[in-house]
Amino acid sequence: MDIKDTARDLKTGTKEVVREGDGHTFKDDLGNAGDRIKDDIGKAGVPLAILEKPSPLVGEEVAAMRQHPVLGFEALRAVRGLDPDMLDMVVHHHEYLDGSGYPDALRAPAIPDLVRLLTISDIFAALIESRPYRPPMSRQDAYRILRSMDGKLETSLVKAFRDVALVA
Repeated sequence: MDIKDTARDLKTGTKEVVREGDGHTFKDDLGNAGDRIKDDIGKAGVPLAILEKPSPLVGEEVAAMRQHPVLGFEALRAVRGLDPDMLDMVVHHHEYLDGSGYPDALRAPAIPDLVRLLTISDIFAALIESRPYRPPMSRQDAYRILRSMDGKLETSLVKAFRDVALVA
């Protein structure tokens, strides 16, 4: 396992997103190291050759990468005092409202709001970061991709995320 790559993917900071229309506010203070979102910690269990592959993943490589949420959940579930919501975010941050995500193919009613929000920010971060197989995307292009994922991501959260996404 290589923790260096996992540490690079951990998210930190403070984020506040207001759902358009219902006035609901998500505010997550992630500044305390013990409370940081550890959604990609399972990548420490994915072979470095897969994480650093300079071309798209295929077959068993995709299957190995899709195990990182479960690997992260397994690594963290024994941590004392870890909020159960954090474990839910770790294992389900690749789930989509239409059931096409992984690892559990959850559908909208089973996906908590915090997971929905993390999924949006995780996709956005992946798009604007440099990857071994492609250069970083502009924030505008990344946001356009989020907007095109209607049915997979909650539209009101994607719209509310706009101000975060388009701030340079």
